[in-house]
Amino acid sequence: MVRFLTLWSLRGSVMPLAAVLSLAACVVFDTGEHVAYGLVGRKPHQRAAWIALGVGLHVIALLVWLWLLTLMPLGRALPLRGGGYITIALAGRLLFNEWVGMAAWAGIALIVVGVALICQP
Repeated sequence: MVRFLTLWSLRGSVMPLAAVLSLAACVVFDTGEHVAYGLVGRKPHQRAAWIALGVGLHVIALLVWLWLLTLMPLGRALPLRGGGYITIALAGRLLFNEWVGMAAWAGIALIVVGVALICQP
C-alpha cells in the first residue's frame, strides 16, 4: 500500500512517499552516526558508548538504504543523499561549535545544485 503513496514535484515527477521518507531517514541516521563519532574525541571517558551508537546508527542507515534501493534506482537515490552534507555541517556548527566557512558553504551549495540537476526527470 505504501508504494502507491506518492509525492509530486513541480515538474510532474513522481517519487514514492516511502522513498522520500527512506531518504530522510538515511540522512538523519548518517548525521547521527557522524555526531556520535564526533563525540568520541570530545568525551573520551564514554568512547565505547559513542562508538557503539555510531556503529548502530550506521547499521540502521544501511538497512534503510538497502530498502530504499528497492524503491528507486541507485543513480537517482545516491545523489539525493547529498543532503547529508548540509545536516552534518549544521550539526558540527550547532553541537560542536565548529567553524564552517563561506568556502565550505559554497561547496555544499554546489553539491545541492548538482543533486538538483541530476534528479531532473
